[in-house]
Amino acid sequence: MPDLGFVHVYQAAASPDDPTFLVLHGTGGNEEDLLPLAQSIDSRAGVLSPRGKVLERGMPRFFRRLAEGRDPAGQAGAALDINVELTGVPAALVNSFAPQ
Repeated sequence: MPDLGFVHVYQAAASPDDPTFLVLHGTGGNEEDLLPLAQSIDSRAGVLSPRGKVLERGMPRFFRRLAEGRDPAGQAGAALDINVELTGVPAALVNSFAPQ
């Protein structure tokens, strides 16, 4: 796998026909946290799990926030942007699944 610019874990799917999950941890988590969850959902699925690049009090996350409990509206879609950056899935397709 090419360098993605993120510390990450990648586990290939059992076969090309099996899905690959992109899993994004919460604040203070890391790229290992959701691997058991992905495995429990589909043991044959691949997993791409990046670590958030933003640090908040030393804890990784995917976007900065203005204050405790206040996530900037302009960054609320950061997870979708990360999906596009890591997977190359067109933004229009990813955004079609975003809450309106």
